[in-house]
Amino acid sequence: MASQTRFSVFKQVQTHNPRNIFSAERPRLIHWSHYVEQIFLAQQLRTDIYVGLQYLSNFAPILPLYSRIAQTARRVYVFAIVDLQMDTQPFQVIPLTPQDQLVKEWFVVFADPQESRVLSAIETTPPGASTRTFDGVLTSDAGIAAHVVRQINRQFDLSPAEHKSAGPPPDNAAG
Repeated sequence: MASQTRFSVFKQVQTHNPRNIFSAERPRLIHWSHYVEQIFLAQQLRTDIYVGLQYLSNFAPILPLYSRIAQTARRVYVFAIVDLQMDTQPFQVIPLTPQDQLVKEWFVVFADPQESRVLSAIETTPPGASTRTFDGVLTSDAGIAAHVVRQINRQFDLSPAEHKSAGPPPDNAAG
């Protein structure tokens, strides 16, 4: 397994989609994150979703949103430095260290036969700047999303999701 310290979701996407790069400040990145999360919710996808928001304290304000996502998602993986103690059920927190490249990144990723999205950004804030800035990529390309999911699963020894159709779980009652 490659070093987790150097692994970058942004570089996985940038390699495949170099023309679709944007620059944005943190409020715009939050807006795009919510856009991607709302797509997941609206489609009621039953696949894994991967979220990297640098620090667990950045996840706390959106806990209610992700609790709703977790109701249909197969698993919700949260990649972050654990800088605060909180109940993380039903999420699977992947703890990061300050040396990990992913601490400099912000991402929301899911790949499903019905719908796929990758929002991935890397922080570019210069030292001493008062406004946080990011370069990023937003794509709905199913091939790129599947590639990123495979790389995350391989890098962190996560089991890949078995894609499930959207909608309510099947009724297993004998009839």
